[in-house]
Amino acid sequence: MTSSAESSTQLHQLIDLWLRHLTIERDASPHTVDSYRRDLLRYRRFLQQRNIDSLAVVTSTDCEAYLQYLATGDPASGVVPLAKSSQARAWVVARGLHRFACAEGLVNDDVAHEIQTPKPRQVFPATLTREEMEHLLAVVNDPQRPTQHRLRDRVLVEMLYSTGCRISELLQLAVDDVTGSRRTLRVTGKGMKQRLVPYGAYAQQAVADYLTAERPRWSQGLSHQLLLNERGKGLSRQSACAALKQLGEEAKLPYSLTPHTLRHTFATHLLLGGADIRSVQELLGHSSVTTTELYTHITNQQVQSMYEQHHPRAQLSLPHQNS
Repeated sequence: MTSSAESSTQLHQLIDLWLRHLTIERDASPHTVDSYRRDLLRYRRFLQQRNIDSLAVVTSTDCEAYLQYLATGDPASGVVPLAKSSQARAWVVARGLHRFACAEGLVNDDVAHEIQTPKPRQVFPATLTREEMEHLLAVVNDPQRPTQHRLRDRVLVEMLYSTGCRISELLQLAVDDVTGSRRTLRVTGKGMKQRLVPYGAYAQQAVADYLTAERPRWSQGLSHQLLLNERGKGLSRQSACAALKQLGEEAKLPYSLTPHTLRHTFATHLLLGGADIRSVQELLGHSSVTTTELYTHITNQQVQSMYEQHHPRAQLSLPHQNS
């Protein structure tokens, strides 16, 4: 049975309504809203292919067909299948739309509620060894490195490694956030949650050198953002990622260097150094310790590998037998 409210609310209008709710009531970031919009438009296109333009007439069979569509794609239309993690995200977003419509009284039943989210394959994040990190820092700190943004790139790496911040958190920092004697940042993370994050003396020195010798060359009073591009505007996420990728190539790292690589490296090195998991959770801004526990698997693997390499009784050594 279709409610009168939903019968006058077409699917595209409902999507817009939920996105406004996320923006205004839930204080979702523009990045999150854009990601949700892409997933919702994919869901809408799928339903329209089944001649559905109202959420009230969607059935559990339609939902299961959508999950299959995400997994296999549609070769006839040139739609490629999504990775497991992307399938899970897309279905969580679609299910959220159903839940919102039901909560608002726009549909009578939440037909998506009982359908399980596909479990993504657990992928351990790329993490630099201490030797690889030291080599990267040597490249970053090379005074002869031929680039006009040498000091800015140094701040980018030193601060990401020193704080474990997300790239979006680092890029929103203003000059005033890093001046003064206290080496502590007030970071605004996901869900607009704030946390205090310390940073080390090497990162502090990198910032001081950048503010003295390089940033004044680019600053035109256009932005208070700490990290700038050559036009004097705040450094974008895309440019920051490109700079890190270039640094990784210069350091000849075994995989592409990303902001998350440095965030994962920060957490892993802390745990290897003896930090407790709750402290690392707080520094990373994870709402659940379960997320942070992913890093314990990495450190356990590294400890096991180190043990097998260096302990004289780790491997069974069979005596040579005479033939």
